[in-house]
Amino acid sequence: VYNWSKLQSIMNILFTGEERDLIRKAAMTSWDNKHPPTGNNGGPTGEQKFPLQKPNWQSNNEQDRRHMEDLREIITEGVKEAVPKNQNLNKAFEIYQDKDEALTTFLQRLKDHMRKYSGIDPDAQTGEGLLKFNFVTKSWPDTQKKIQKTEGWADIHS
Repeated sequence: VYNWSKLQSIMNILFTGEERDLIRKAAMTSWDNKHPPTGNNGGPTGEQKFPLQKPNWQSNNEQDRRHMEDLREIITEGVKEAVPKNQNLNKAFEIYQDKDEALTTFLQRLKDHMRKYSGIDPDAQTGEGLLKFNFVTKSWPDTQKKIQKTEGWADIHS
């Protein structure tokens, strides 16, 4: 079982101070959501489960050992929630329209890939140009030709 000091050392090696703060906040929120206080006493809060100062937890004490296990679990949950996913523009735009796929279906699939893999909002002004360009260039060849014949199709920034 990793104790508080070991877990803090690992966090210090892997994450910046800002990332550690985000992880701690996400971890405490996750704990509090999964373990809401019940009755007058309630259970331990996220703040108690993820203390800033080294607690006096002893590994030979069953309750303290449980606190250490909970801390490890909520840190893992905090990392999952707080650390941004890697962005991969290549993966966001590696898709092409299938031969029999409706344009609206392809457009939605392209938008979903943009959001998932690039973090770019295709409905925002910055993402709109990328979306239009990739919609035209990744469409089925017949569709590409029709769109390219449309006057002003290349003016994707208007």
